[in-house]
Amino acid sequence: MPTKSSLVRNYLSRSGRALLLLLLTFAWVSCGDIYRPVANPILPPGGQPQAIHYAIVVGANGTLNGGAATVDVSGDTNMGNAIVGVNPVHASLYFTSSVAVTNQGSDSVSIYFPSSPTNTVTTINLPPGSAPVYSAQNATNIYVADYGLNQVAIINSALKAATSFVNVGLHPVGVAVTPDNTRIYCINQGDGTVTVISALDSSIVTTIPVGHNPVWGAMRSDGAFFYVVNQADGTVSVIDTGAQAVVATLSVGTSPSGIYYDSNLARLYVANTGSNTVSVFNANSAAPTLLATVTTGVAPIAVTALSNGSKFYVANSVDNTVSVFNALNFAAMTTIPVGTNPVWIAASPDATKVYTPNKGSGTVSIINTTTDTVSVNLATPSSAPSFVAISQ
Repeated sequence: MPTKSSLVRNYLSRSGRALLLLLLTFAWVSCGDIYRPVANPILPPGGQPQAIHYAIVVGANGTLNGGAATVDVSGDTNMGNAIVGVNPVHASLYFTSSVAVTNQGSDSVSIYFPSSPTNTVTTINLPPGSAPVYSAQNATNIYVADYGLNQVAIINSALKAATSFVNVGLHPVGVAVTPDNTRIYCINQGDGTVTVISALDSSIVTTIPVGHNPVWGAMRSDGAFFYVVNQADGTVSVIDTGAQAVVATLSVGTSPSGIYYDSNLARLYVANTGSNTVSVFNANSAAPTLLATVTTGVAPIAVTALSNGSKFYVANSVDNTVSVFNALNFAAMTTIPVGTNPVWIAASPDATKVYTPNKGSGTVSIINTTTDTVSVNLATPSSAPSFVAISQ
């Protein structure tokens, strides 16, 4: 069974972006069991812009069914709580039409409409021992990383049923869909590989070796590169998705735990939990170049940037703060007190708000990015919220 030496091992030892995923012992002694999302950029179709956005906050309630709060981003109100499975650890959205929550403790995926979270929730049961830890969606399917059975389950969104299972590497912890919806990239923590799957026929395209203990990834918005965080090595592997090979390895800080790709500035932000820093790279080329290394609070666990390119925000899991930096000159702007043990962070598409779930206090802190203050600490249906996803 997994231990607190990694994000996914944390998971199994726990009872844990109209119409659109692990850490060494040091990091997780405080923040507990959390899975990290792998960026799943899916370009929106044409037509009218989407005015409605939802923030989905998931968390566990011990051995009981967990909860998913649906927050109206425009008003910071809880629209309702969906009852999901045991130990929900991740949520993905396909724009504003579908939410999929992976329930590690009950080997299932809960699916519902974010506009009516308290209405019928469909439960898709997976094989016993699946221990699903992450999902990614497109218009047709939901792709689920089943940590326990070393496979990716493919759920047809219309049928709301698992139609196939693809064997991958050891202990998959995240999946990402390319923007053109042709391939799925699966990060396998246990054997340090990435499995590439054809979305056309679910066949294995290739398996790419990366570093030791890969825990998270991010896809460049054009799909040209996939970036994989190797926690044990303190590196990031850059995969050229055309060549299907690692073309560069970036040195970052100690025990990196999160990565964010900023499409506005074409940058990579890497949260280094063990060294209390964030590494910032220019990602305009195949070999990203280091722009800055900034000092954060204690045990930074996740990072996000505003869509207008003005600032980036870092959740510090041990000292219960969010660090704010100027994205143009990398200067520290302020430190915001939030709840106990903030474990994830995400920004709204309009750059007006930042959300961080506080696992130790059962709340999600909503930060006003104009004043960089917490406008509200919103209670969640879970005593231990661990992840937030926002519709794009």
